[in-house]
Amino acid sequence: MSRGFSLFETLRWIAIAVVCGALAWSLLGNRGGPEVGAPAPPIAVETLSGQPFDLAEQTGRVVVLDFWATWCPPCLKSLPALEKLHHRYADDPAVTIASVNTDVMPDRAEALQRWMDRQGYTFPVLLETRNKALSNAYRVQSIPTMVVVGKSGRVFDVQVGLPANDVEGIEAHVEARIRDALAEAP
Repeated sequence: MSRGFSLFETLRWIAIAVVCGALAWSLLGNRGGPEVGAPAPPIAVETLSGQPFDLAEQTGRVVVLDFWATWCPPCLKSLPALEKLHHRYADDPAVTIASVNTDVMPDRAEALQRWMDRQGYTFPVLLETRNKALSNAYRVQSIPTMVVVGKSGRVFDVQVGLPANDVEGIEAHVEARIRDALAEAP
């Protein structure tokens, strides 16, 4: 008489397979983002405040793009660092800090503006298109994804997920990428 797996044993083996698969994917798989060194995909969209944003007009500057959503806990953990960096570089003509909000909801702009106001965030927010054109162009497979575009308009660095577990660590990581990109020849 053969003994079948119990529900608990089956679920245990499924959980082990999922963990092993996730580990293998994280170590071996493509985590997303554009190719470092490649030209940054074009962006020409409106910001949450209604201003036009064209990445081509940013050539000669280092541009930090943070892809995020309001429902994403790791994204929410990184936004205070993005706000600090936005204030630090607000008057620096060599650096642009911006974010790309990927939320899709009814009355998105109004709802997102209310959310930003409640949080006290003032960094520029680029609105992802309904067909996810920016996320697709930048090969964003998970969020948060941060892309640093160098002065030459080429992708300088890509960070998928959080680079640290606290605001100070995230801020230090992005600050170092900005410094490195500024030091790079255009």
